Amino acid sequence: MKKILILLCFVPTLTFARKMPVRLIDDQAYVSQPRFKHYVGVQSNLLIRQILNLSGSTASTNNPYLITYAINNRKGWGLATGLGLVTSSTSISDAIGNSDKKSTQTMNLRIGAEKRFNFHAKWNGLIGIDGLMNIDKSTSDVKEVQMFSTNSINTNSTKNESNGYGAAIRAALNYSITPRILIGTETNLGFTAGNEKFSGSTYLDDGFGNVNTTTTSNSSKVSGFNINVPTAIFVIIKF
Repeated sequence: MKKILILLCFVPTLTFARKMPVRLIDDQAYVSQPRFKHYVGVQSNLLIRQILNLSGSTASTNNPYLITYAINNRKGWGLATGLGLVTSSTSISDAIGNSDKKSTQTMNLRIGAEKRFNFHAKWNGLIGIDGLMNIDKSTSDVKEVQMFSTNSINTNSTKNESNGYGAAIRAALNYSITPRILIGTETNLGFTAGNEKFSGSTYLDDGFGNVNTTTTSNSSKVSGFNINVPTAIFVIIKF
């Protein structure tokens, strides 16, 4: 009888001991996870169109952020940024002095906070809020020379500048191709306010000693809402 009572006393202890390793394994798995996860994304619409032989497609994206980066903790909270930088320039000239020069520089920057969440083994999403900064500059210089008629020279120069600051709400959906490679898209709704400036000058020499120079400039304040629909596709590396 004493042996039976002793065994009955040890049964709960054995049951508890059997369950302990499972909880310890779960705790160790949580602790072994990296404290932070990093996500680096690159907008890849052009690359995907080339791979799928969609060179004739006219589909375009209005998302200006070409590179994105985020750092998130174990609970999914984190900081995120996006950068889009585009520059272009053209210059055409001929032997008699005609020329056409154009250049553009555009920068879009966002910095904010986000919350990532998993709702499937392969699918995850996020929602965030960002501060925005947009800068655009463009210049144009056109020179026309009439050498064999009046020897006149006409030069037109223009410069456009704009900047905007604001905030946006952002949402994204990602699919895990592998544990470290994801593909996803995003959308955001934002409001920006800023300034636009224009300046121009015209130089005219009619070839008979008459020279006329005129300059114009104006500035205005602009503001408005804008939405980027989820047409941009990002390839994301997680580490």
